[in-house]
Amino acid sequence: MALREPAGGDSFMNRLNLLFELRRARDGVVPTNETVAQAIRDSGHSMTQQYLWKLRHSPASDPGISRAQSIADYFKVPLEFFTKVDVARNVVARELRSSTAGRTGGMHVAPEQRRGALLRQVDEMTPAQHQALLTRLLAVVEDAVPETD
Repeated sequence: MALREPAGGDSFMNRLNLLFELRRARDGVVPTNETVAQAIRDSGHSMTQQYLWKLRHSPASDPGISRAQSIADYFKVPLEFFTKVDVARNVVARELRSSTAGRTGGMHVAPEQRRGALLRQVDEMTPAQHQALLTRLLAVVEDAVPETD
């Protein structure tokens, strides 16, 4: 059984890459495809680094429910992260709060410092990651703008 593609051009590929970036925000390092694939294999599921690379680079890739669940389990997110916008937003918000608190020891961080840290992270992104971020931001803005009659 296949996962349904989220509306608005948001793909499994984009959400998977977002999980890798969230891990970087939290741990300071992006896990390698091999690290993730090995951990998934160690948990008893089938995954190769080559297949994970394909999922991260091909918007048309469909991992199926079982593999998507094993990826979700590795990143400790619900399977619905890949299919429901509100679940993905909640996960992102939780991870960003967690990563900010972890780096600051729970202390208050001035908005200028948060903005600077965010801009540094954006500067390190690849063009594909920039496009994925822009797509997500546009979706948030569209959802926030009230409809007029």
